[in-house]
Amino acid sequence: MVTLYVVDTNGWDVLNIHYWGSKLGDSTWPGVASTKVGKVEVNGESCNIYSVEVPEDATTYIANNKVTVGGVESGEQSQNITAVADANCVVILADLSASYGNYKDGVFTAVEVDLGLPEFYIVGKFGTVNWTFEEDYKLAIDEATMTATITVTLAVDDVFKIAQDGWTSEVSSDELGAAFSKAADGNITVVTASKYQIVVSNLDSTPSLTITAVTE
Repeated sequence: MVTLYVVDTNGWDVLNIHYWGSKLGDSTWPGVASTKVGKVEVNGESCNIYSVEVPEDATTYIANNKVTVGGVESGEQSQNITAVADANCVVILADLSASYGNYKDGVFTAVEVDLGLPEFYIVGKFGTVNWTFEEDYKLAIDEATMTATITVTLAVDDVFKIAQDGWTSEVSSDELGAAFSKAADGNITVVTASKYQIVVSNLDSTPSLTITAVTE
């Protein structure tokens, strides 16, 4: 286990870390409760910093202030955060994304982390796939156009979504057309069977998704 430090810029009363990807197993949602260490200055503001023990080989974190009262969960959660070896601290920003840094002897130092281009998979329940990551359904990246593409044949009632870097995040679109329906959880259900080209663009910024039928 290693110590992960988390800086909260949102004024949460509690802070949990949910982690996964470790050989030791995943934490149970909403994760492990953290301990307040003190305060550090980030972007000119004094913020609480917390510590929590996580497996050294965990790949992804979510920071949250979730509490359950009377069976009802409330609170906020960060975007999925990729664990990196050269930063022992993450900063939860106002938009619930994260930046990185190192914390030692009461001092926080921001660091720039290059996570490289993300990887994208189509995952879901279709063909022989049952919510698993399969290399045959990994999108091909074109760095010249900053796009990731795959062509796949989908049947009526197949369900899928586009996952980025494992389950680090998902790519969604509000305009998929009549050939698909989209559920509140982001799952996309096929209404019209066809061969489709799935394209994720803007890989170096905020990825966006388009799906078009392939005419032969």
